[in-house]
Amino acid sequence: MTVERVGICALIIAAGLAGPALAQDETIVVSYTYKKTYITDPMNAAIDEALSGDGFARQETPDAKTIVLSVPGGWRYTEFRNKDHIEFTLAFFQGGEKIGQAAEVCPAKPPYDCAQQIASDVKSAAAIAAR
Repeated sequence: MTVERVGICALIIAAGLAGPALAQDETIVVSYTYKKTYITDPMNAAIDEALSGDGFARQETPDAKTIVLSVPGGWRYTEFRNKDHIEFTLAFFQGGEKIGQAAEVCPAKPPYDCAQQIASDVKSAAAIAAR
């Protein structure tokens, strides 16, 4: 099992132990601020795709109940020579408290097959916060 999958599995397991799950139709309010770059940023595009799905509402200015995403370490290519995949760690916060984090690996170009995993990780963080 890769390091990325271990981090993701830990977040998912923690969500399962966190207590009551979110209702299926409950909207998760999420805040994510881009890091400004001079190139098209595949990480931002993958996160955008993940948060554009049903069940998410973007909020520019977070309040105490908003799930705040950050990427403290930025992103990097998994293999600089190929430049076909990127990796980054998402950190999840609510009310200033860290909920958890998840390591992600995504293609550097669309389609971003990691978007579903990012969405799942955000939902798991929201379930942890709901306890």
